[in-house]
Amino acid sequence: MLGDAGKFSTNTLETLWAYAHYSDDWALIKERWPLIKKLFCTPAETRWVGFGRDAIAEIGDEAAPCLALARMAHKIGDRDTYAYACYMFARELAHLWVKQRGASYFVRRQPWQTPEPMPANVYLTNLWGDVASWQIDGPTYPKGDREKQYTNRWVRFKNEDVGRFYRDHFKQEVAAELDQLQARWEPKRRYMNDSHIMPSLVQLRSLLLNESPDALARVARPNQFGGPPSGVIASCLSILRTSRPTRYVRLVPKDESPTAFVPGLEREVGGANTYLAQVTLNEWEDSAKKKHALWPLVVTWWGWKTPTGGRWTVGQVVPEPGGAPRPARSSALNWNTEVVRYPSS
Repeated sequence: MLGDAGKFSTNTLETLWAYAHYSDDWALIKERWPLIKKLFCTPAETRWVGFGRDAIAEIGDEAAPCLALARMAHKIGDRDTYAYACYMFARELAHLWVKQRGASYFVRRQPWQTPEPMPANVYLTNLWGDVASWQIDGPTYPKGDREKQYTNRWVRFKNEDVGRFYRDHFKQEVAAELDQLQARWEPKRRYMNDSHIMPSLVQLRSLLLNESPDALARVARPNQFGGPPSGVIASCLSILRTSRPTRYVRLVPKDESPTAFVPGLEREVGGANTYLAQVTLNEWEDSAKKKHALWPLVVTWWGWKTPTGGRWTVGQVVPEPGGAPRPARSSALNWNTEVVRYPSS
């Protein structure tokens, strides 16, 4: 099960947590703990500008693994990893909030780079680098045959605790979204459940809306459930979990003692990471391939190329109007901030 860390996704952490919790086999977790921590790839794929793991449309791959690692770390007494995983869990929940509510900002203002109107039912999918920013699509936007990333939103979503976060904060809009999917998806998506790819609508409506067994039966009946055995079991559990009153149990005791101040995401990078959302140029090459300094900040646009294959520039910031650029020296203040200094003449 834990042969090669490189072959597992962060969802393996959820599986390990469930195994250890229900089997009470914490000896295995302690024995393999250094390897298990290597499975936690979410921080390494998180940038300062995106706050959370932003280059992925799938909601199910984000917050749940952080929670699973935090619970395992607390159980075996690794206080630093517990605090770090909680920190990442909070960041991922904030990120999910942005992905659920952020599209309204763009709908109100409408896109500037195209005259195509943006409808209300669009979603933030992933954040690209440079000035490309958040990618947005929906059932009818944009027009054309390009892949719609919003269809991947609920891939691998199967966590009860993240489902509770959605029920507490987004229940109304998620209900509208699932109703649209139920009308738009092919009928088999109601009852087919692939635990590695897409949950059934029965499972999604159970986790996200807490619908009763009678309401779920109107989506699909148990004798229709299909998919691999794990998917069928997941659909059945979706019925069972709403067939009785919900009861919450605290798994991690309340602890009033503060944690130490330690590096957060900084521990995942080898050096300064000053790239935010905008690429800038501080030097250029002449015909003799000699580099010359430019005043900062030369702002470039990623979407089109100049006739020579370079990047279009859309402006420049100069600290001394009319002055000639001079060699610059850069100094890192911290992991995501640097100062560029130009010596006086």
